Amino acid sequence: MQAALQSVLALATLAAALLYYAPAHPSSVQEELRNDAASPYRWCDLGESLLKSGDAAQAGYCLRRAVELGPNLPPIWLRAMHFYMATDRIPEALAASVHVLHLVSDYDPFVFSYYDRIVPDVLTLVPLLAKDRRPLEAYQRHLIGAGESAKARTLWPSLTKAADDQLASDYVNFLLRTGAYAAAAEAWAAHVGGRRGNYLRPNLLYNGSFGSEPSPCNLDWQLAPAPDVQIDLAHGLRITFLGKENLEFHHVTQFAAVRPGHYVFEASIRTQDLTTEEGVRFRLFDAVSRARFETETNQFNGTSNWTHIRRPVQIPVGTNLLAVQVARDSSQKFDNKIAGTAWIDAVSLVPASAGIPR
Repeated sequence: MQAALQSVLALATLAAALLYYAPAHPSSVQEELRNDAASPYRWCDLGESLLKSGDAAQAGYCLRRAVELGPNLPPIWLRAMHFYMATDRIPEALAASVHVLHLVSDYDPFVFSYYDRIVPDVLTLVPLLAKDRRPLEAYQRHLIGAGESAKARTLWPSLTKAADDQLASDYVNFLLRTGAYAAAAEAWAAHVGGRRGNYLRPNLLYNGSFGSEPSPCNLDWQLAPAPDVQIDLAHGLRITFLGKENLEFHHVTQFAAVRPGHYVFEASIRTQDLTTEEGVRFRLFDAVSRARFETETNQFNGTSNWTHIRRPVQIPVGTNLLAVQVARDSSQKFDNKIAGTAWIDAVSLVPASAGIPR
């Protein structure tokens, strides 16, 4: 993240050096303009030269003429933005910068680096950027990448209704990284809206029946690829081991924001021809400090009909982010290459006082 931020700042510095160079004397620039009066670049040159000479009024006329001649040229609008900033006309500078953002995405890092310095309240940008959603979403991604937690949280309500799952996931995962676990859960619930089912009402696990394809959000199931294992959605979650590996399996995980207290974990599991003495189980642990808390269910192997698991869970003080994982430990036996299939459905974690979700 720090390297990305340094890259953005370096780009901003380079762009500033290229765009706002030390201009020549107005007389020499005027001669060039007479030879190319329709060039918005020559009008910018003259405006910047006049500004350096102290004639801000005539400089302003030149920059306005430049944007009239080059209404769709981002470099011209960037130079206009520089002029307005140099003359303390921040609203005009913002308007020019927003025009650039609506034209192209190439200058996003450059423009956003200015916002970081001159815009204390990001909400003032919302009506300017909301002409189309691309600049607003790009700015939110910039804030996330720059670690601007307060600004990102302020801007998010202006985006949440129309944000796609990727942007919402980026934002929620950012909140999780910064320790804002409860805020992350509420933001995810608000984003998924009608898809939330019983999420947080009272189930702390989202998509517990695997009714939709998992999103990139860590408050949804993360299905990581595993060697010689097929993971798909069929009658819940289906995990098929191909019998080629003695696999340490921990490739299905979801985080849940929790508070210390009593909970009930539930799930349903079915197995078919699941070999080796090490089968499939659920493991719950503190996602920040595994040494602080960890527990697991009994394992399942062989062939069995749907079996309901119900396990009381005591979350200790200090645990605020829980990982719920489908796991299989590697076997120490000679016949250790696991084969067979497990199906998982109806996974939930609810406060003991809330009852059992149906």
